[in-house]
Amino acid sequence: MKTEGQTIRTYRPKSWHAAHNVTLLIFHLQLTIKYRLAIINDMLSGLVKAAILYAAFLHGIKIGRIGTDKNHAHVFMQLPPTMSISQAAHYLKGISSRIIRLNMPCLKIILSNAFWSGGFWCVTVGDSWEKVDQYIKEQGIDA
Repeated sequence: MKTEGQTIRTYRPKSWHAAHNVTLLIFHLQLTIKYRLAIINDMLSGLVKAAILYAAFLHGIKIGRIGTDKNHAHVFMQLPPTMSISQAAHYLKGISSRIIRLNMPCLKIILSNAFWSGGFWCVTVGDSWEKVDQYIKEQGIDA
């Protein structure tokens, strides 16, 4: 049975205003579980979302929506103008991996020292953010 992705909160991207610039840096990031293991269920999905939100909060990344499927997570995010995409992915993957492995010690047996795979996929969203938001919302988990 496919369940609809849960909305973390309704988010409408707004420009980031600084002293001498205005930016709107919106991205769709996909993080894949190590070895592409299909282990995300409803319980782990909630932990993954909470861990990513916490990591984003620590580093000033605005999260619009997080969706999970069996072996990956989609993150709709807005970055501060001083942060690169690779920095953001590093922060989100590193902190969330640690939180997930601390709360689910059984995963250490399967995944050893990392929850996420080594890479990531990211694309700029631009004016099509509503389509990306809808796509992430439709991500689901087969129970």
